[in-house]
Order: sequence, then structure tokens, then C-alpha cells
Amino acid sequence: MSRSGTLREVDWAKEWLARKRAQDKVKGFNDGTSFWESHQFVTRFSRMNTLDNREEIEGRLAPIDIRPGDKVLDIGAGPGTLAIPLAKRGCRVTAVEPSEAMRKAFLEHAIREEAPGITMVPHRWEDVTPAMLTPPYDVTIASFSLMMDDIIPEVLKMDQVTSRSVYLFWFLTHPPHTRVLRDLWPNIHGCEYEFGPTADVLWNALYQQGIYANLSVLSSRRHKPYPSLDDAVEDFTHRLHAGTPDHKEKIRGYLEEKLVPSGGGYDVPGDYRKAMIWWVK
Repeated sequence: MSRSGTLREVDWAKEWLARKRAQDKVKGFNDGTSFWESHQFVTRFSRMNTLDNREEIEGRLAPIDIRPGDKVLDIGAGPGTLAIPLAKRGCRVTAVEPSEAMRKAFLEHAIREEAPGITMVPHRWEDVTPAMLTPPYDVTIASFSLMMDDIIPEVLKMDQVTSRSVYLFWFLTHPPHTRVLRDLWPNIHGCEYEFGPTADVLWNALYQQGIYANLSVLSSRRHKPYPSLDDAVEDFTHRLHAGTPDHKEKIRGYLEEKLVPSGGGYDVPGDYRKAMIWWVK
């Protein structure tokens, strides 16, 4: 019997959408722009992903075919984790970043690093129109910013404005901090936490669209430990959308038990895998 006669082929774009919508519906969950509008959280995130994370950043950039003078589009640029080093290498960078707090952190980072001018597009990628851009771009990058529900139209839009290569970074297995959310969510919100879609789903969805991408598996641990237990508590209080002193005490009690000393601070134990999905046109 043929394969089609025995198995229903998975529509991987719909699978991504289903997993994202299941996560979006979880009580207390919000991965949208408002999550990134806490200046305290963004400041901490920016420090851990720029100043304290230079080795990991260089490792992420190393396999990307970037040439001096390239036009680069960085989608979900955050505090300039990749955009600013690329600008300093002589690239002409356009950064797409919807969060006002992130854009402020980006500007502070750019000033600190004396980075050349970068064009900022202050919108969600889903809302960006061709008139807001200056394609074609030699390289487009979306680094851990694939929060779109309907992923394929947004990735195809990236492909359409790119002349040479596209690089997408996403989680292949669930990182340690999401396992903390899984453990604590029922105690905070009274329901189970739902993990989002992983990079294997995205790769299969691209394949079904006729994009035969490469996938490189990258191993990782938390790049920088929390300086103190209090920092970890504040971070997870925000991630969990926890609003009461009782919630905060539950978070502290859990972290006191689970965190491990590391590098003069505290780390969430556990390894995970990331993926770089990329294709050349």
C-alpha cells in the first residue's frame, strides 16, 4: 500500500500554527510586544545578551556568510545583539524591532559601541510593508524572534526581499528556562504550560513550500548565570506574569531548590539544542 494510503501527511505550517495558538491561549501567557515593554526586564535581558555574551554572539555570527558592505536585514533585532556587531563590520543594517523598550536598549548599545548608523523599522515583521524597506537585502537574519503564529507567509516575505541568503535561528529543544515555566505555571495560574513549536516543525514547513533549507544543530547552555538569586526571581516573576507576593515566594522557593552555583552567580541547570536554518538563493 502506498504511503498516502496508510498515513496522513502532516501539514507542518498548520502544526506550527496549532502549537503557537495552544501556547497563546494559556492563561497568563503573552509573548507579544507588551512582554518586552518592561524596562527593568529589557535592561537585564540586554545586559545578558550583549555585554555579558560576546563569545556566544561571535559564535552565532561565525557561520553566516557576511561580507563587508552587505545589506543586512535583522528581524526582531532586540538590543542589537547581532545588528550592532554587523554594522561595526561594515554592513549596512536595517533592524526591525517593535518594542519601544528594546529600541531604547538598542540605541544605548549602539552609542556605547560607537556603531555606524543603522536604519530602524519600529514595527512587528507581520506589519511591515515593502514601502518600509529598501530591498533587496544580501542577507536576512531572524535570530530567536520567530514569534509569528502564521509562520510561512512571514518567512516567504523574508525570502522575497533577500537576494542571497536567509538565516533563521530557533530552538530545536526546549531551553531550561521554559522547563521552569512548565513546573511553576500550574502553581501560579492554575493550568498547564504549553511549549511553543520547535525548529524541526519550521524546517518541515519550509520543505513543504519548496524551500530545501540546511539545518545546523547548535548546543548551548545559559550563556550567563544570574548575578544573584534576587535577579533570577525578578526574571521569572516577569516571565511567569506573576502578580502577588505569594506568587513571588513560590518562585523564590522553587529557584532556591533548583538553581545551581555557577561563575559567581546562579544558573538554571540543563543543556538544550538550537538550530540555524539557512538557505542560499
